[in-house]
Formats: sequence, C-alpha cells, structure tokens
Amino acid sequence: MKIDLDKLNVFEKFQNNSSTGDFEHTIDLGADGNVDYVAYHTDTDNNGIFDSIRTDFNNDGTIDSVVNYKDLNADGLFDEIQYDFDADGQSDMITQFKDLDGDGFTDQILTDYNNDGIIDSTTNFEDLDGDGITDRITSDYDGDGVIDSTTNFEDLDGDGITDRITSDYDGDGVIDSTTNFEDLDGDGITDRITSDFDGDGIIDSTTTFEDLDGDGFIDRISDDFDGDGIADSITEFQDLDGDGFAETILSDFDNDGFADSLTTFEDIDFGDMGDIDFDGVDGEGLLDNLSDFF
Repeated sequence: MKIDLDKLNVFEKFQNNSSTGDFEHTIDLGADGNVDYVAYHTDTDNNGIFDSIRTDFNNDGTIDSVVNYKDLNADGLFDEIQYDFDADGQSDMITQFKDLDGDGFTDQILTDYNNDGIIDSTTNFEDLDGDGITDRITSDYDGDGVIDSTTNFEDLDGDGITDRITSDYDGDGVIDSTTNFEDLDGDGITDRITSDFDGDGIIDSTTTFEDLDGDGFIDRISDDFDGDGIADSITEFQDLDGDGFAETILSDFDNDGFADSLTTFEDIDFGDMGDIDFDGVDGEGLLDNLSDFF
C-alpha cells in the first residue's frame, strides 16, 4: 500500500493538567492553533477513577454539558450515569445499571430519558444456560413492558465462543439480521465475519482477518461492504521492529492502492498520563496519526 500524505487538518490532544488534576481532551479542527473543543475528565472523589466529564463545545470558557458517573453502592463499579445536557446543574437523563444476581455483571439497563422518575427504556442481558455468558439481549424501547427487539448470541460448537448473532429488530419473532463468526483454520481465532442484514439468506458484507506471516497476529483486515466478493476497504497492521505489536496502521478506504489514513504508535505509556497527540495527516478531517509526546 502506497502513502500520499497531505497537510495536517486536525489536531487532537489528551493531556494531564497537573494544576487542576483534570485529564483534558482538546480538538483543534482546523489545525490553526486555536482549540475548538475542550472536555475535562475529573476524579471528583479522588479514588483514581474519572467520574465526571465537563464539556465546552466551542471553547468559550463556559461548560455546555456535564456527565457524572455514580458508584451508588461503593463496589467500585458505576451504577448510574447522570446527563446534564445544558449544564444547569439538573440531570436531564439518567441511566441505571443493575446487577440483579450479585455476580458483578450488569443484568439490566434502565433509562429515564427526561428524568421524570418513570423508566422509558429497559434492556436485559440474559444468561439462559447459567454459564456466566450472555445468551440473549432483550429491549423494551418505550417502557410498555413489551419486548421490541431481541438479539441472540449462539455458541454452535460448544467451545464457549459466540459463532452467530441473530437479531429480531421488531419483536415479531422473525430473524431480521444474522452475523456469523467463522474460524476457517480451526485455531480458535475468528478469520471471517459474514453478515446478512436483511434476513434474506444472502451475505451482504464480509470482513476477513489475515495473518500473512503466520505469527498469530492479524496483519490485514479487508472489508467487502456490498457482498460482491471484492474488497472495498483494506487496513494493514505493520510491526516494524518485530516486537509483536503494530507500530503503524495503514488504511485504504476505497481500495485504490493508496493509504488514506496513517496511524503510528511510538512507546505509548497510558499509565503515566502523559500527553498524547492525534494528528490528521491526509486533509480529509479524520484523525489519522497517533503520536506520543512525553
């Protein structure tokens, strides 16, 4: 795949503000040196976990929205998310995560879209065979107690790994969409994903994962979005120093042989909360280059 880099068009940065303790996310959309968007991630209870995000969408110095993550029972897991869309100090929407059987996993998500105290949407995660793995997700989108959609996760060969996902989007008991995860060489790793989006039995899209050098790591992903057997998009992962980790990701979104996106990783240590810069390098406004600045 060839590389034809254009000018820098987007500059995105994550950095730790030592004076405030916030983790700041800024975006300069025109790469003109002026920040257009700022989000402040704050650890309000000093337990080492960010539990509040304040966002200034136009960087005018005024917070436009606030999202708070609450651990109501102090078990270290978030039980509730409170959304204040206009930053007036009042929650406009609340989402609750329920662990009904005390196993540490969410069994139910409840959402009150207007914070009037009435649940508007319910999603249930069901372990039908008691193996600790979700087998079915059911959703009631309008809070009338009737299931509106169902998604099933099927382990066809009993190896503990999902082989097929089927979805009934309108709750009529008829499968509307099927996605298959295929292990073509029997090594326990998915090599291909095929999807039938309209339930007519014809594959509409295929994603293939290729290990070109046999080292057990994916080197290339090709996507056929229209089911015509021709790859429409290709992404390559390059391990330049042979350490088993990709340092460069090249993406050709239209399969014309030229990379439309380049991402590079250089000795990133997220644990140090250093400064991480995302650079758009091909002029189309996407975030293409990930560079590490410590």
